[in-house]
Amino acid sequence: MEARAALTTRVDLAAPLRTRDLLAASAGPVDVVVPPEARERTGAARALLDAAVAADRTVYGRTTGFGALVGFAGRTDGRDQADNTLAHVRTCARVVLTTDPEARP
Repeated sequence: MEARAALTTRVDLAAPLRTRDLLAASAGPVDVVVPPEARERTGAARALLDAAVAADRTVYGRTTGFGALVGFAGRTDGRDQADNTLAHVRTCARVVLTTDPEARP
């Protein structure tokens, strides 16, 4: 049996995310393309988030947990919280979006 390289899916954020994009992200490597217009939108959203956190406002999923853990504080470091959130979202996407029992954690 020969080893095969994992297929990498390309997701371009110039277009809306689709279910197939989430499934691909839950299954393996993903190359994400962030064109200038998406960077501008992301930058504006990030500025809004940073301002809310700096003003000590409660921001679901950033300063709190999420889902059943909403009552718990989020991690102090925003990057660490984002990584934690993405790990959980990836697991949820894998469980909810696929009908393949082998893909479930």
